[in-house]
Amino acid sequence: MLYTSNLGKIYDTIFFFIEYFNKNEISSELKRRYGDISNMLELYGEVSESVGQFSTLISPFFQRSDGNISIMSSFFETMVTTADVTMEQFIDNIRNNSDMLYQKITDSIFSVYQQTTGKKLMPLLTPGNYIAAIDELQTTPEKKLQIALLFGNFNYTITVLIDSLRCVYAEIEKLHNNHKRELEHAQKNIQSESNQKMYVNALHIEESAIASLTASVSLLNPYIFFKSGDKVKPFLLLGLTHEIYFSDQYDERVTSPSSFVVTCGSELRMKLLQGLSENGEMTLTQLAQYADSLPTTVIRNLQILREGKIIYVSKQEGQQIFYRLNKELLKRIKINFDLFWDNILDEGGT
Repeated sequence: MLYTSNLGKIYDTIFFFIEYFNKNEISSELKRRYGDISNMLELYGEVSESVGQFSTLISPFFQRSDGNISIMSSFFETMVTTADVTMEQFIDNIRNNSDMLYQKITDSIFSVYQQTTGKKLMPLLTPGNYIAAIDELQTTPEKKLQIALLFGNFNYTITVLIDSLRCVYAEIEKLHNNHKRELEHAQKNIQSESNQKMYVNALHIEESAIASLTASVSLLNPYIFFKSGDKVKPFLLLGLTHEIYFSDQYDERVTSPSSFVVTCGSELRMKLLQGLSENGEMTLTQLAQYADSLPTTVIRNLQILREGKIIYVSKQEGQQIFYRLNKELLKRIKINFDLFWDNILDEGGT
């Protein structure tokens, strides 16, 4: 599998703005689904401290409504078809497809208006034709003014958007350089045999096809797993701890009681799980001390637990790798264990 940094940096630039304009929603959503988002917030903070404030004029490009992806995320998925795209090429796509963005924003802002009034807005009408619609929107006067300014000079809005993207991208490049070790560790994980098998199963492809994939890593969204590109040059966009994403993709064989017993069926591994349960996340050294065992012995058992998806690498600080329980998977295993014992105890009656 090949590697490129371009995609991860472009995506992180977009995700920064999504987080910037939807901070509470994004944070609560990821925390509810995955639990730990502390590393994500720390990395976001590193960028936000350096870039200052951004105009709300560009917020419609990144805002999310009713759980839908943002307009710029949709644009990224549509326009980025090759892994070797650069930020300047992506910006050229924005310039060359401003009409598409204009229509997407129009549809997003006025979808509620159209549903409640039954009036259909013709595509790409002049800003003046939207005055009545803006007036009827159920929102604050400040928001109405922002919308009016957006449509009043959309070309200027695109200029502000591009300048803002360039500003954040410069800081994202620094962020990726500052966290080179974490990225290198992620690349090794991507190339590992267990991860390669995971991608084959998730993407429903032949093992030989893995070699043709190009991967890139996101720092700001540690859980993303996204596949795009054409059949000739497909690519993967992966977060630092994207493995936990697959907790929603496991088949019943992985979450069965027998699988758990085989994976965790030793006193040492159960002790490692107990340590992680008590402390949240721990390093190899900490786990070895907790289990009163040699690090070389512990690392072999940690690898077995990782391959069984029971634990995952939550972050890396310098040479220290932190491990955490995959609680979403464990919840599913608990349900299957309960069903297992219910079936045994019910069989044959009382």
